[in-house]
Amino acid sequence: NKFKFSSGVILPENYENGFLLEYEDEDRVDEESCWFSTSNGSYIVIKSPEKLPKEVVAKISEHYQEYEDAIFNKGVNPENGKSYKEYVNFESLVKLFTIEQFSKDIDTFMASTFMYLDNDNKFNFNTVWDFDIAYGIGSNDSFDDNQKTSGFAVFNTKISEKLLEIDSFNDSFREYYNNNFSKIIDNFLSEDF
Repeated sequence: NKFKFSSGVILPENYENGFLLEYEDEDRVDEESCWFSTSNGSYIVIKSPEKLPKEVVAKISEHYQEYEDAIFNKGVNPENGKSYKEYVNFESLVKLFTIEQFSKDIDTFMASTFMYLDNDNKFNFNTVWDFDIAYGIGSNDSFDDNQKTSGFAVFNTKISEKLLEIDSFNDSFREYYNNNFSKIIDNFLSEDF
């Protein structure tokens, strides 16, 4: 895997603020100070702190790769046997996935998808961002379904596809959509809103 770090930077020993990360297009990562790629083709930029030493970028990269390897292996990391749920705030992942898929956001897990690596070493997906090519207004011919305003989801990334191959994730996604998200949408569309 490739990565880029900042030379001459030292992270304080007592650093406890975590790390803000963003999925990014391969063509744009070199504009950033610190980033890494995965063996599955993801490119992740470390947005904050913006400048980090090699050992910190390598550690974050390795931890994320373990998480992604678990997703690509039906939810279990093939090297250490850990569940993908051990790497992530699971509820935040389900909620983000629901919003992103409902909105037909072409950028999901490719660009403009943010996550926060907290002090417990878990990835949190608590922020949604950048819907300029969502809701059926996408202009990318590779994703024809996104240009339709009808229908539900677009699964244009391998991560999205692989998440849905994990029974526990698929069940949680459906449960959250049916028991929570669909009610929010119904209320929004009702006259009582």
